[in-house]
Amino acid sequence: MKNNFYFLLLFLLFAGGKPFLPAATAATITSYTLVNADTNTDISDLAPGITLDLAKLATRNINIRANTDQTVVGSVAFVLSGPQSRTSVENVPPFALFSYVQGKYNPWTPPLGTYTLTATPWDGPNASGDPGSPLTTSFTVINSIGAITGFTLVNADTNLDIMPLTAGMVINLARLSTTNINIRADVSVPSMGSVGFVLTGPQARTNIENVPPFALFSYMQGKYNPWTPPLGSYTLTATPYADGGAGGAAGVAISITFIVLSNPLPVELTAFTAEARAAGVALRWATASEVNNREFEVQRSADGQFFTVLGHVAGQGSMSVAHAYAFDDKPMLSAPATLYYRLRQIDSDGKFTFSPVRVVAVQPAGTVLQVYAASGPAGLLHYTFLGATAGATSLDLYAMNGQHLGHYPLAAAGTGTLPVATLPPGVYLLRLMSSAGQVTRRFVLE
Repeated sequence: MKNNFYFLLLFLLFAGGKPFLPAATAATITSYTLVNADTNTDISDLAPGITLDLAKLATRNINIRANTDQTVVGSVAFVLSGPQSRTSVENVPPFALFSYVQGKYNPWTPPLGTYTLTATPWDGPNASGDPGSPLTTSFTVINSIGAITGFTLVNADTNLDIMPLTAGMVINLARLSTTNINIRADVSVPSMGSVGFVLTGPQARTNIENVPPFALFSYMQGKYNPWTPPLGSYTLTATPYADGGAGGAAGVAISITFIVLSNPLPVELTAFTAEARAAGVALRWATASEVNNREFEVQRSADGQFFTVLGHVAGQGSMSVAHAYAFDDKPMLSAPATLYYRLRQIDSDGKFTFSPVRVVAVQPAGTVLQVYAASGPAGLLHYTFLGATAGATSLDLYAMNGQHLGHYPLAAAGTGTLPVATLPPGVYLLRLMSSAGQVTRRFVLE
């Protein structure tokens, strides 16, 4: 009986002269797993369409494992496309996109963007033999931490920005409107988890802010906390974090240095007056001391917005005694009007500051048409007419050869603009006509 059993078995195996074996089933890629390459542990399944936020992962060193439905598989071929591409074949399990070598998953920090991944099982090594069933998936990599984009100096009295704080900047407390300041870290993502600050210098501070605006000395109950910095050199570093309390993944830290000093203004202006007189407007001002004062530029405006330069008065350089200055604006304008005057004090290095504006009410003494190119929009000629008119009043623009270039109504307030952007450089005439007479003024376009 025993021999008969063996003969039957041999017959079944070699029926027809060929071995008879059960057909092998091709392998299938069933899923993907996201792996922590630092600890060799699984993070989660890589579900189709998943978004991986690097800011919320325990590590940025990851790998992706392809899982199969069979224990024995000859090899797995990977094809990755997206911000980073990769084609590889893995012969030894676990089958990982960026390989598994000597008991460790190789680390991969993916560039941000959307990826497509396909893995195909083969029954032989190096993607040989017959392929099994592949699996294609897509995923997106983001980083919600954001970045520190810069720093801003803030007025803690008014909650208003003073200016951007750039590397190497000198903060002169004597030239600020307040000594109560704060420094805000500007971020690219308002919902950032937190920002850590480290300040070193004459005053040191380490601080973590969890709520925007992220300020070095905090922002509480709708107000920036005030800080009056001791004088000296500082270094400030700010680091973004994914979670509150400087938790989670850290973003890129940025550092700047700055200097705080308190030097008085180069010119101590003790008086500045503007007085209407019969011959014009008398401007008088005085200084108590001057440091590197090159000159004063006297400016006038008919509307308080567009100022023209009337002239220059030389400064005294550097001195510590009082000095008086005078400048007369002539001729007196024609009709009752309000004029605005200011000084632009210019240092020897070109830096400048403006004086307060003085307002003067003047009385008529004739008919005057003023034409000037103010600091307003390009391509506009500014004019001011002060005087009596009768009947229809208009402005006409002429070239010096008498060519008529334009006809315009006089602005109701007597102050307006004319378009001159299309005119070539040269000398032109502007003429005001009314039944009361005419006034012509020449001007130059450069």
